Parts: sequence; C-alpha cells; structure tokens
Amino acid sequence: MPQNTIASVKYGWDLGAVVEVDIRTTFDGKIICLHNETLEETTNADKELGGINVSKLIYDQIKHLDAGSYFDRKFHHEHVPLLEELFIIMKNDKEKKLYLDLKEVDLKKLGEMIEAYQLNDQCIFCHCDIDNCIEMKKAVDIRCMLWIGGTRDQILSKFKKISDDNFFGADQIQLHLNGNNLDEEWIYVLKQEDIKMALQKTSQMNVDLEVFPFMMNRANIYQMLDMGISWFATDYPRLFKEMIEQYSKRKGE
Repeated sequence: MPQNTIASVKYGWDLGAVVEVDIRTTFDGKIICLHNETLEETTNADKELGGINVSKLIYDQIKHLDAGSYFDRKFHHEHVPLLEELFIIMKNDKEKKLYLDLKEVDLKKLGEMIEAYQLNDQCIFCHCDIDNCIEMKKAVDIRCMLWIGGTRDQILSKFKKISDDNFFGADQIQLHLNGNNLDEEWIYVLKQEDIKMALQKTSQMNVDLEVFPFMMNRANIYQMLDMGISWFATDYPRLFKEMIEQYSKRKGE
C-alpha cells in the first residue's frame, strides 16, 4: 500500500494492526502524515515543489497532490493526509489505534490535539530519542515507545542505558532485527539470548517489548512467539497475520 495514506491506514486497521504514521508539520502549522522531508518520492509534485521541505510549504500547496500513483495507479485518488483526518475516524471507533512516529512536530501542539479528540488511549508516540518520549509525556498522558536500531552492539548499549534508567519515559521498547545471517537457522543480528534478556528486563518493569524483524523468517518468528514476545512490528502485515493464524492452529489455540 502507498505509505502514510488513508488507504494504507485503513488496510492495516482492517487486519487488526496498530498502524504507524510519520508526522511532520507544514509552514502553516498543519500536522501531516509524511515520512520524507520533501514530496518528490511519494507524490506527483513537480520538480520545483517536490524538492522543497514541507516545513516551508502551506498545506494548500500539498493537499491536491496525488500521493498514491507512485505505488500503483489505482491509488491515484490518495492524498497526503492531515493527522486530524485520521483522528476524526478514530474518535468514532475506539478499536482503531495509531503509532505516531515523530519526524518534525511541536509536541505540545500534538498533545493538545490528542487531548481535544480524547485519543490518549488510542495513540502511541514513538521515537528513537528517549528525551522526546519524556517531553511527550509532559505534554499529554500517553504511551510512548522508544525504538532502538543499529548494530548489535549499538542496540545492546542503548538498551542497557535505558534499562539502567528503569525505562524512564518508555512504556514500550522496540528492537530492530536486521536479517543479515541468511544462511543460518537464526537470521537476525540480535541473538536469541539478547531478545530473551531484553524480554526479562522489560517484563520486570511492566514495559512491553516489541521486535521489528525486517525480514520475515517464519521459523524465527515462531521461536520469538515461543519466547513470549507478543508485540511485533512488520512491513508485511497480511503475511504476518497469516503466520500468526498458522502458529495458533499449530498450538491448538
């Protein structure tokens, strides 16, 4: 699905997922869903407009653009949505939830918007900098996720630091699982003992551990489910759901 569009969010919701959107702010203060700083890769903006940082554009310059055709022509009607468009949908359906991945947004304003729509329990703020999670919690009562990527040593070092701080500011930790050992039975750079250690430490502090396997290895996914991992992030939600259903049948659940 074309990323950060209403179609992709609805698709994820229909599968039962908590969907992630990336959030940025336009020059006129509108919070939009967009990963990149510019529009050139994911919209039909002309060369001049497409190369400008969206923080220097007003939303009226963006809202008419086609944000789906780059992925597939059948999504030509999709646009760069306002976060508020999704909040309106969520306000009428308490089952719908979002991860809000910070790119460039005033956290106080975001907090006020979440409060106005009463979506504190339906949004999870996420970032790689724990200081931003702490600031978000000062702005609004909301769950925050710290995501940790990089090499094995970098991930373990950052995890140790946040663990030593008793996970202050984080309700959830996400570990990125790069799949580089493709010829091995366990393909991910983080070892099984690393994940078990992280799960033990987070569980002791009532913090959720989420893993983000960039490559979908069925056997390894099942091993992590057997470990007790219950939060997964994925770029392949339909495939992952099928894996979960097959795992549940195997377990007789």
